[in-house]
Amino acid sequence: MSVTSFPAEAEQVLQPAQLYRAVKKSGQKRRLVSLALFGPLLAFVLVFFIFPILSFMALAFHNDEVRTGFPLTSQAIQSWNGIGTPSEQVFEALTQDLRDSSKPEAVSIAAARLNFDVIGFRSLILSTASGLRQAADAMSKPAQEESVPDGFSIFGNATAEDSSQAAAGLGTPKQQLISIDPRWEETRYWAALKRGTWAVTPLYILAAVDLRTADDGSIEWASPDRQIYLTLIGRTFFVSAIVTLISIALGFPVARFISTQPPSRANLFMFLVLVPLWTSILVRTTAWVVLLQGEGLLNDIIVKLGLSATRLPLIHNRFGVYVAMVHICLPFMVLPLYSVMKSVPTSYTRAAASLGAAPLRVFFKVYLPLVFPGVAAGALLVFIMGLGFYVTPALVGGPRDQMLSYFIAAAISRDLNWGMAAALSIILVVIVIVTLIVLRRFSSTAFTR
Repeated sequence: MSVTSFPAEAEQVLQPAQLYRAVKKSGQKRRLVSLALFGPLLAFVLVFFIFPILSFMALAFHNDEVRTGFPLTSQAIQSWNGIGTPSEQVFEALTQDLRDSSKPEAVSIAAARLNFDVIGFRSLILSTASGLRQAADAMSKPAQEESVPDGFSIFGNATAEDSSQAAAGLGTPKQQLISIDPRWEETRYWAALKRGTWAVTPLYILAAVDLRTADDGSIEWASPDRQIYLTLIGRTFFVSAIVTLISIALGFPVARFISTQPPSRANLFMFLVLVPLWTSILVRTTAWVVLLQGEGLLNDIIVKLGLSATRLPLIHNRFGVYVAMVHICLPFMVLPLYSVMKSVPTSYTRAAASLGAAPLRVFFKVYLPLVFPGVAAGALLVFIMGLGFYVTPALVGGPRDQMLSYFIAAAISRDLNWGMAAALSIILVVIVIVTLIVLRRFSSTAFTR
């Protein structure tokens, strides 16, 4: 009996290096496909979200106004050691910059920038520029012949040449500037002018925390009349924290009640919770203005029930801010609480109660640790929203109730100070980041013992 033999095909065995290259090539293809799908969204976020925010925040360190308005002075003052007054060359450069009529807008912007560093600098620059122009006009007028004896003057025995020089402000550039305004002899103005020529400035960031750069380059506290931002930051943090605590106190029982209802009722109650989100914040805040004003509905009810003989001030104060902000933020507290509470089995609390635990012990030792992620998520949402409130405090709050966002908007629209607005925005972002870090650390350690 013959046995038929078939030629055995040689099996190809990949070496480790070949296998590694094959796996790597396959992984690269998957990454390219993923990048092709994710790339458009990433590009959109970078171009229309990340880049504009970073560009705006960079304005907090932007410092080219003085170099643009006073180019000659910016170069000449670099050799000044910061003691006394600069050399004659610096005075001459400043005189030429102020006499240059081709860039009045740039000089005005530079003066406003320097005035933010030293109050009164803008008026100093503008009055000096006006004085130099008047002196130049006096020099350009042709000398008129007068039939008076040589040396005669109503001010005394002075020559005609001396009188014309005094009228035209002749002399060295230093003498001209000081004769127009004696403040040019003060070191602090020249020190501020030199700080304005730095490529990057810490002026706005320091001002946002009530600090300033001294004439010798050290950091010191700002003058008492300009120390407003630390109080403002503390007020913003405090109001947001109070609104968060009130939202937890009101939202927790509401979410607990809805989570214990049948699905049909729970959907109805959640619908009622979400209805205010369909209306803009401006409309809801305006509604509270109508309700809380002196002749509003709430005061009418209080007077008719005899709770107060006079109408209460419920608006344009901190109470009105709390009421309106809690009303706006409450749904954002109820939603995460409800989603977490709905997933907690009731058997846990029943088991703890059956083992003899008191109701408070069951709540703090069993139920609260289980729903704490929802509390943390809601508190984070409400607190971050509270930090950025602008419209609500502006409408229902008083002058002492405005928050950080109001001053950011005022710096842009009223003062045209984009650098200060960017610095305050950076402070606001830092507060949010610190809050995230602290809350994450607290969430990881809470209820672990």
